[in-house]
Amino acid sequence: MDWNGLSSIGKLDIQSLSKKLNDTARKIKDDVEKTVDEALGIPEKKKGEDRVNYWHNDDDDVAVDDVDEANGWGDDDLDLDLGPAEAQEDAAPGPGAAPGPGAGPGAAPGDGKDLEEATGDEACEGQQGHEEAVDGKSDAGEEAPAAFAPAAAAAPEAEREAEDVSDGGEDQENLPEGNLPEGSAGEEPSPEWVKHAEAKLLEKSQQIAELLQQHDDQKSHIAAQKKRIAELEEERKKARQEKSDRSNAMAKLRKKEKEVQEILEEGENLSRRQHEAEQTIKKLRARLKELEGEQKKAADKGLGDVEEVYKQIVSLENENKSLKSSSETMEAQLQSYQSRIQELQELQSQTEVKAMENVERLRMDLRESTLRLHEREMQYADIAVNVPEATKPLVDQIEQLRAELASKEDTWSSVEKTLSTKVKDLESQVRQYQRQGTAQQRLLKDGADKLRVLAQEKEELLAQVEEARDRVAGARGQARNPQASAGKAEPDLDEASYRAALSKSEQLQAQLLEEKWKREGLEIEIKKLEKEFERSVRRQAKQMAAETSGRLAETNGSLGDLHALEPDVAAPLPAASGEAADLTSFGNIKNVEGLELVARKLEEDLVAKTRLLNASQKRLVELESGSKDVLAVKAKLAMALELVGEKEEDIEHLHGDLADLKQLYREHIDVKYSG
Repeated sequence: MDWNGLSSIGKLDIQSLSKKLNDTARKIKDDVEKTVDEALGIPEKKKGEDRVNYWHNDDDDVAVDDVDEANGWGDDDLDLDLGPAEAQEDAAPGPGAAPGPGAGPGAAPGDGKDLEEATGDEACEGQQGHEEAVDGKSDAGEEAPAAFAPAAAAAPEAEREAEDVSDGGEDQENLPEGNLPEGSAGEEPSPEWVKHAEAKLLEKSQQIAELLQQHDDQKSHIAAQKKRIAELEEERKKARQEKSDRSNAMAKLRKKEKEVQEILEEGENLSRRQHEAEQTIKKLRARLKELEGEQKKAADKGLGDVEEVYKQIVSLENENKSLKSSSETMEAQLQSYQSRIQELQELQSQTEVKAMENVERLRMDLRESTLRLHEREMQYADIAVNVPEATKPLVDQIEQLRAELASKEDTWSSVEKTLSTKVKDLESQVRQYQRQGTAQQRLLKDGADKLRVLAQEKEELLAQVEEARDRVAGARGQARNPQASAGKAEPDLDEASYRAALSKSEQLQAQLLEEKWKREGLEIEIKKLEKEFERSVRRQAKQMAAETSGRLAETNGSLGDLHALEPDVAAPLPAASGEAADLTSFGNIKNVEGLELVARKLEEDLVAKTRLLNASQKRLVELESGSKDVLAVKAKLAMALELVGEKEEDIEHLHGDLADLKQLYREHIDVKYSG
């Protein structure tokens, strides 16, 4: 039925509308009773039979406690534990339900504590009823009043609403008398009465819609109660099995009570912790806001720092590029210097190896000669035992030779020491020579660079001179007029200064050529000295070998003379002449003298090269002075160019004056002839 459409009807019959509302209320009441009867398993009764009264109004004569006592529900038989969740589910009434029967006739509808106590008592009584059902004292019909109390509480309210709607005459009495319809039903009512009736109908339709919603809610609640009844049946079966363990159930109940108490304490602790956590969260949020503000300030400051750092990075990158270019040039120079040093080191190592080979050769000769000497001494001892008289002069000579050998050994050791010191001095001199050579090469490179600079400056000067010549020629061409006769002396002076500059530049060119020739000569001399040094080393090595062979031959000859003086001794010793020749190998001291000569020659070469280096340094100083002269010539040329520029400006002024004079003459002639 469309209750909202009723407001648009112009003419209403209040009596028919109230009947319809009563019919709908009765239908809702019958539906609720049928659903409750079906849930409880009560068979349908006829119209004349009395049904169970589920609608406990304030005017009922039967109280809730009496009904509970009549149904066998008591308060002293609670043996089982009912969980808190189940108790809350049973205690909560359906949405929009009126106060239950446990509230009593004088209870207020909004008293929540009394309602919870009543529903809790009902749940406990329902469990006691399960235990009594084991003995055959309870059934499903006795459990219904407590289980469906909320559903039964909603129906009387719907009935009252329907009765209010049916009392349409009473509502009509409240309307103003002048607006009531008079006469037959066909007459139209006044508009005010119609508006009031429409408002009342809307109100009642909304109430009916709410009742319908409550009816649906009660249906869902009844379905939940059916489920609850099935669970209670299962619990009743379990209670039959656990009847013998009531004492254990009580212990469990106490244990559960303790657990509940612990859970409550735990909940209090958790609530306290939650409160503390909320306080800390608030503090942390405030701190977070402060940190966000500081972060924004730091970010703003960081942007400025980043810009400064970026500028510094750009400047550092530029410096890095310049340093890279300079390092590349330095690396190239260093590689060239290293290659030269390696060459000189190889040459030094070769000379050292040759000197060491010569020393080792001499030491081997000395060892061989000492061994031969010992052998000859043994032979001479045997001979002295056999022929003491014949060998007296020979013994004397041997003693002399021994003495000479000892003295020569002493001298050899001293010479060896002096040679080692001289070799060290030579090595240091060679290193110094290498350093001087590198310094000389650097000076030569600097001189070459200066020569290039001078050549470039010379070319620039020549170009400037050519430009000055061109300017002078142009100035002369422009000054060939009657008014330029006064300025002849100044161009002549400029021309003289140009000629002096040209002569100076020619002199500089000649000096540059001389410097180039001298540089080339120095390079040639250095190469010659290096070649001579290598040749001298080779010659000295050859001379040392030749001298050693010649000395050996001389010693052999002297021993031959000795054997000629002693013919008797020479007869029994035919092989003594060849062996005695080795005794004279001590003449290698002359080889040491040859080495000293080589060292002296090297010293002389070093002195000559130092002189050359000094000369080249002096020449570089002269070149630097020549560069100063070039700078002076440049300054003179700049002054001359400034003078030429001034003269050009004067010539331009003269040209302007001439143009003005010509213009005046033309105007004068035009005025004269026109007049």
